[in-house]
Amino acid sequence: MNEIEINKEISRIKKEANKYTKGTNCALCGKACTSFCNSHTIPRFVIKNIAQNGKVYNPSMTMDTFDLKTKLNVFKSNPGVEETLTLDSICRECDNMVFSCVENEEVLENEFNAKVLNLYALKILLHTQYTKIRDTNFINVGAEKHQMSDIANLISMPWVFDMIESTREIEDYKFAMKNNTYIKHKIIIDKIINKKTNFCCTAELALPFSYNGKRINNLCGIDNYAKRFGGIYTLVLPMRNNRTRIVMYYRRKYSNYDTVKEEFSNMELDEQLQAISNLLLIYTEEFVYNDNVLQSIKFAKDIIMDDIVNDPNVNNYLRKVEWLNNRQINMFNL
Repeated sequence: MNEIEINKEISRIKKEANKYTKGTNCALCGKACTSFCNSHTIPRFVIKNIAQNGKVYNPSMTMDTFDLKTKLNVFKSNPGVEETLTLDSICRECDNMVFSCVENEEVLENEFNAKVLNLYALKILLHTQYTKIRDTNFINVGAEKHQMSDIANLISMPWVFDMIESTREIEDYKFAMKNNTYIKHKIIIDKIINKKTNFCCTAELALPFSYNGKRINNLCGIDNYAKRFGGIYTLVLPMRNNRTRIVMYYRRKYSNYDTVKEEFSNMELDEQLQAISNLLLIYTEEFVYNDNVLQSIKFAKDIIMDDIVNDPNVNNYLRKVEWLNNRQINMFNL
């Protein structure tokens, strides 16, 4: 197969995988649904604030994420605002009724109350779950079509338990919402800086180490698969008036992240921003950026694509932090 034929086949597989991922019922209300909302994890107006010519990038679009024999990049193009970090698992009624209250610029100007923190966390969890299911369906559909049963082994037991944990977290937030209560959180940082960044994110960071390298979670230990680790919700939300809202927080019950909170409290603002940039580059691909950030992201390809989450060696993590610091790769300054 040549590259054109491969791309056509990938498109067919993605289309079929997306059909299975959507399912038939809304992930929030549970009602049958035939037309799901194309809902953004990062508010649409935030993505528009950094888009150039209506386009943005994220790490999986910038480099070869499926680096097999063909070294073919499945996600070649940078999408438009409407297609960026979306999920198709909730109905339009739920999207409007539940999330519309946080999807406007005025919310970013005010203090984030418990309701806003809960809704951002819920949206992040829904997107994470949707993405994991979609990627698994892509692998399964592709393996079935091309009789490559071995590739299904990529879906491991840690993935299964990770899905169980995320489902439980979602159910906790849904239960609180249904009963007009809120999950309690601890704030690591909540600031508005006088700069509009060229990237944005709403992501959950499940960290094996604190920022300074103290072990806080054993994410890969076989004895810990049934344990819930939680994560740090990280929001970087550029605003129209050349400012950016930055919030990091976690569920109060996950005291394992208290160490990170303490470390951040001892940092100056510039150090905090460098730390946030480093953590995003090392631990997640759930952020988007424009051309101003693109070249630096490509330069840090090895840092981004290396699976540090499943690497128990703290020295490898600290080496990545040092590498990013020495090369002054800080997305807040790009």
